[in-house]
Amino acid sequence: MTSRFSHYFPLVIVGLLAGSTYWLEFVVRNERGQSIPSDRRAPDAYVEQLALDRFDAAGRHQFHLVAEKMTHYALNDTADFVHPRLLFKKKQRTLDIRSDRGHGTNLTREVVLEGNVIGVRRVDPKGVEQRLSTQQLTVFVDEEIAETDQMILATQGQSRIEAQGAEWNNASGTLKLGPGHATLMGRSTKRTLSPNAPE
Repeated sequence: MTSRFSHYFPLVIVGLLAGSTYWLEFVVRNERGQSIPSDRRAPDAYVEQLALDRFDAAGRHQFHLVAEKMTHYALNDTADFVHPRLLFKKKQRTLDIRSDRGHGTNLTREVVLEGNVIGVRRVDPKGVEQRLSTQQLTVFVDEEIAETDQMILATQGQSRIEAQGAEWNNASGTLKLGPGHATLMGRSTKRTLSPNAPE
């Protein structure tokens, strides 16, 4: 009897291993199925108090992104943000932009900021700042360019400019404005503005 059991013992072990492997695969498949939303448009991830740093291929820091909440959608690799803030640092220039909400897409590497958008850019080491406020701003994170076709208010020191549309280039240190009204050190002028604001 003992010899027969010894003869069939390896076969019993192989059978148990095969059965446990099938059971494990069944469990994993069920868990995967439960974790995938039935609606592919539904979000697949939520992050509270997001803090993200991105670096380029050479290891240089590109930007810092924080938000109270991020909701990610796997279907098109996009994300919604609550109270996002983008921070760029380029040599002596620092560009800090925040808003009530935002929407980002990884495909085109852009973030659309909406609602009480405020941007502050330090233009020289002495602390001189440009401030820009609007209701919508599209930020191209790889190029460090922010642009809008909405009305903006730009200030630097005592100078004040209201314009229709703007392009803020942190990499080159320029600010291009559309038609608007400018008050420069107490003087008021109304004309088409396309100035470059060097660093």
